[in-house]
Amino acid sequence: MTVKCASSRLLRVGGHNFQRLSRKSQIASWMHTSSWLRSSPSASESPELETEKKLSYHCEVGTTPLNNRTLGKCINRAAASSGDKVAYTFVESNRSFTFGEFREHVDRCAKGLLAAGLSKGDTLLIFAPNIPNWLLIFAACSKLGVVSASVHPAYSKPEFFNAIEKVKPKAIFIPDEFKTIKFYGNLCKWIPELATSSPGQLSSAQFPSIKTVIVESEKTLPGTVNMKEISQGGNADLEAAEAKVGCDDPLTVIFTSGTTGSAKAASLIHHGFINNCQIVTDIMVRTEDQPCIMNPLPLFHVFGLLSATIPILSDYRTIFPAIGYDQIAIMKSIQDYKCTRMTGSPTMFIDLINHPERSKYDMSSLVYCTMGGSICTTETRKLVEETFGCLSLTGYGSTETSTVCSLIRPDDPPEKRMVSVGRPLPHVEMKIADPETGVEVPCNETGEVWIRGFNIFNGYLGEEAKTKDVITPSRWYRSGDIGTMDDEGYFNIVGRLKDLIIRGGENIHPIDVEVELDSHPAVEESHVIGVPDKRLGEEVCAVIVLRDGAEASPEELRAYLKDKVAYFKIPKYFLFELDVPKTAIGKAQKNKMREAATKKLGL
Repeated sequence: MTVKCASSRLLRVGGHNFQRLSRKSQIASWMHTSSWLRSSPSASESPELETEKKLSYHCEVGTTPLNNRTLGKCINRAAASSGDKVAYTFVESNRSFTFGEFREHVDRCAKGLLAAGLSKGDTLLIFAPNIPNWLLIFAACSKLGVVSASVHPAYSKPEFFNAIEKVKPKAIFIPDEFKTIKFYGNLCKWIPELATSSPGQLSSAQFPSIKTVIVESEKTLPGTVNMKEISQGGNADLEAAEAKVGCDDPLTVIFTSGTTGSAKAASLIHHGFINNCQIVTDIMVRTEDQPCIMNPLPLFHVFGLLSATIPILSDYRTIFPAIGYDQIAIMKSIQDYKCTRMTGSPTMFIDLINHPERSKYDMSSLVYCTMGGSICTTETRKLVEETFGCLSLTGYGSTETSTVCSLIRPDDPPEKRMVSVGRPLPHVEMKIADPETGVEVPCNETGEVWIRGFNIFNGYLGEEAKTKDVITPSRWYRSGDIGTMDDEGYFNIVGRLKDLIIRGGENIHPIDVEVELDSHPAVEESHVIGVPDKRLGEEVCAVIVLRDGAEASPEELRAYLKDKVAYFKIPKYFLFELDVPKTAIGKAQKNKMREAATKKLGL
């Protein structure tokens, strides 16, 4: 699925660059003046025939009613119906759970959280990679009505602080450390009161909401509650706590990049997320004897979380190959566990296809490969099918649509499967709209993708204006993406109204990096753009104008950014001698800059 991003100053579609005007006037201008977007009716075509054209609106009929279950109730049902079947295997952590064991661990964890003082309405921030306790904490929170909020484990201090300010958590869960990331050490630097506080009694001047830091560690760390203590449970009345949680309560908060450069906190409810998972499960017709999902996606990403939740609704087994991204671990786990499905970004599949050791592993068990997170080209889909001998299934969605809103079906014809992002999910409406009026444009003509249904998010926490900007009074979600719909209800995404760079599925807003680069004493101004990359789709490039007499090298600027932005936002390319084209009012023209940078870099 092509995950939506925030609005921008620049759009690149079909090899064309467009300077951003206002959000509405720009789309309207493209639709009514660009012949390559909107073809004029022939002179012989009468107005009556023009009005009879089918409009770009489709609502998929649902044969299965939506349900009102919470995630906690789904966990209980799975344990009752498939208790002895293996649900999850974390390969690197050497830990597996049957559905029955998973419920037992989740229930103990939930009681431990109650004993630690958390209750319905509180928020717990998960700041960790793909470890088993990530999933247990998330599931335990869902039973209590505690809202989980997850962030990228590579977040820098400013990015982490933005998340804290948005969700105001009462508790934080971290591992002690992972590879080069010292979670506890960083937290002690960022929240200095932690190291001297009593467990569960943190009193931070900057973040007064935070009371408890839960840490996974073999050591006793000052100021923290150990996860082992939480996992022991307690005597709290879990049944009473669960009874207070309903399907319309918030389930989780997932951060998505925003137009200001700071991540927005998108709130998802049980009803939208659970039904989204259930419908996706129903669409993926089971053809395997023993369905087994390979999920290398990060759990803090909505696509990874959906893939991790599907087993609870389907009794599929899910394999997490490694704590971090590890291509060898993915291939070996597919072979060892005979995975029948893999979910991942296009970049992940390209990495496996191009890996020099791929031939050493037997991945012939794969039946489906489901791609999402960034644009999936026809070339990539064909490569996946030819390499793995399976069907490639692509969809479209975003955090704000609880992950998926349209999806290719396994029985869709190749001409649809290789080009489109499928039809809407059952019970979901989608249309291609004139953004000025909200009225659907004729089929095969271009406009903005709008979505409405059970899966639309609640809004951005603390940002009412931004929520109103994307959700209309009639509850249509305005994606900001440009697309088309054919007369059979299949959608295609042709571009985006974003200044965002999508690097291997990671959303990067240039402002995040530009602000930090501009603070360097040698930098007069910086302009961060996306340039083409065969593997990642886009790579980050910084055009730097140095102050008179100043010097700076790419290595120096990368080192300067290291602790200021997440590693994946650090530019691969630095150009110091590229002219910066500007308008008459001094506004940098990133469309021309991208073309010049692409040419200079030989991409």
